[in-house]
Formats: sequence, C-alpha cells, structure tokens
Amino acid sequence: SGSVQGGHLIHPFVIWTVALYEARLLWRSWAFRLTIGAALLYLIFLDVILNIPATSPPHFFRSLSGSLPLINVRLLSMALGLISTLLATEFVKRDRQQDTVETSYVHSYSNLDYVLGKVFGVGWAFLFLQLVILAAVAGIHRFFVPLPFAWQPYVLYTLFGTLPTLAVTIGLSVLLVTILRSQALVFVLMVGLAMLCLIVLGHRYHYYFDILGFHIPMMWSDFVGLGNLEQLIQVRGTHLLFGVACVAATALLSRRLRQSRSANLLAAAVVISCLGGATWLSMQYWEARSATTHLRTQMRDLSAVAAATSMPSAISYDLQVDHQGTQIAVEADMILRAPAEVALDTLLLTLNPGLNVEELSIDD
Repeated sequence: SGSVQGGHLIHPFVIWTVALYEARLLWRSWAFRLTIGAALLYLIFLDVILNIPATSPPHFFRSLSGSLPLINVRLLSMALGLISTLLATEFVKRDRQQDTVETSYVHSYSNLDYVLGKVFGVGWAFLFLQLVILAAVAGIHRFFVPLPFAWQPYVLYTLFGTLPTLAVTIGLSVLLVTILRSQALVFVLMVGLAMLCLIVLGHRYHYYFDILGFHIPMMWSDFVGLGNLEQLIQVRGTHLLFGVACVAATALLSRRLRQSRSANLLAAAVVISCLGGATWLSMQYWEARSATTHLRTQMRDLSAVAAATSMPSAISYDLQVDHQGTQIAVEADMILRAPAEVALDTLLLTLNPGLNVEELSIDD
C-alpha cells in the first residue's frame, strides 16, 4: 500500500483526471448506453402520448409552461437515482478486485482526491445524460407541443430536482459500501430506501424525506416562477448537503490508502460543516412549517367567528388590477347591501391573508 505525505490538501488536476477516467468507463459500459437509449425513447414516447388530443391531458398540463419538463425531470431523476446507486458503488467493487494493478502502488494524492474524482465522474456522467435527454424534450416542447415554452424550468428543475437526488443517492451509496463492503447489500438497502421514500414518506412530513424529489411541489409558471422557492432551498439544500457529507465521510473512512493528517482534518471539516448546514436548514424549514400550521389554525378560528357575524353582501364590484412583477396592486370599488333584518354598525369583509389593505373609504 502507499501513503500520502504533506503537500496540498486536494489536487484539482488529480480529481479531474480520476473523474474523466471514471466517466469514460461509464460511457463504455453497455448498461449505461442502454440506459440512455431506453430513457430517451420512453420520455419521447410519453411526451407524444400526453400531447395528442385523444389522451385529453389535464388543464394544468396544457396551460403551464413548466408542466412538461417537470414530468420528465421527475421520472428521469427517479430512474437516475436508482441506477446511479449501482454504478456509484461499482468502482469500490472494481478497486477491491483489481487492487494489485490499480491501487497498490504509491499515489501522489489522497483518498479525498480519489473519492471526489470518482463521485464527480459518476455524477457528471449522469448530469450530462440528463442534459441530453432534456435537450431532446425541449426541442419537442418548442416545436411540436402547444404549450408556451420557457427555458427557466429546465434549469431550475435540474438544480432542485436532479442534483440533490444524485448527491444523496451517490453519496450515501459509496459511504455504505465503504462501511459494509458489500455492493449487493448496499444496492438492496438503497432500493428499499428509495421505495420507502417514494411510496410511504415522500408525500408526508412536508416532503422532508422526499430524497428523489418526486412529490415536493416544484411547478414553475411564467407569472410567479417557483411559488415555493424557500421551501425548495431548505429541503433540497438539506439533501444536497447530506450527500456531500457522505462523500467526505467516505474519503475519511476509506481504507484504500493511509491519509495524511491534513487530508483527514479537511474531510472531517467538510463532514461537520455540511451536516451542520443541513441541520440549520432543517431547523429553519420546520420552524417555517410550524408557523404556517399556526397561521392556518388562526385563520380557521377567525373564520369561525366571522361565520357567526352578519355580513353585507356584494351587489357589484369593479377591480382595477396592476401587475407589478411578482406582486399585484388592486383598487376595488364595491357596492354592498346590508342584511334586511340587521342594522350594521361594522362592515366585516373577507380578504386573502397574503394581501394588505392600504386604504379604505366609504361613501354613504
């Protein structure tokens, strides 16, 4: 075995070289090439089926520019997450089988360089695969689908949908295979975890355990963009940081080479920082969800009180709506009629809690 002495903590050129080598191995794999072909054909067939008149797709699919890429990204992310689990653990198995020719000589780089290069190679190969497939979908969307086209959802769905999924599935897979030393066992565990999150946990607990990004709301519209951007940053950011922490922990626990003290300290710092960041995002997310639940309770109690109070009915109203970016300003002229049996000394009106009343005037 070799050892690592002093020098830089990480070597970008070495990471790039290892990543390029791993990506080339994947591209030469017939399993990977068949995955590309099967995914591309399936998604193109799905897009055609969903857009022919005989299928009668739902209204949101025919009206929102983010609907077509969302369906494709969710299905693709789920498939890539499962396949990347198998291929990401393959290099550990391969190195263990061929360590007499590939890993038993003196290396001028650390486990951190090695693991980062391997993980980046797998991750970038799958991201490139997604970009190729989404480019084909975008071409269909732009020229053959009667939907408004926008490029923003393709970028945002990749960032919030696919990237965190690949990070957590690849990172957790390589960490588990490093600890358990069994590719088959890790693959079974990861498939079981994916099915648990997809079927049982994904749509519960405010989508916190939706590691595949299949259930969390992510619809983009050309009017308001992503309506839950803060939620996506907190939840998917937690998944992304957890995946990075697993990758760093893999370098720390790997027994391939003896690490230098500085490389161990760097890997440990990355693990602690990412887990700390994920914990902070999780706390912010659950505090926001608790505040939202409390607001809903307040609104229900307030509505119950208002339901028992006599209210005027609107005879006519004229709304002047001014769109100001992602906000609206509304001026309303209303004619109200009081209930015949009650003399009102107070006017009780209902208003969306997301709107603020700036001025109110009454004409007798």
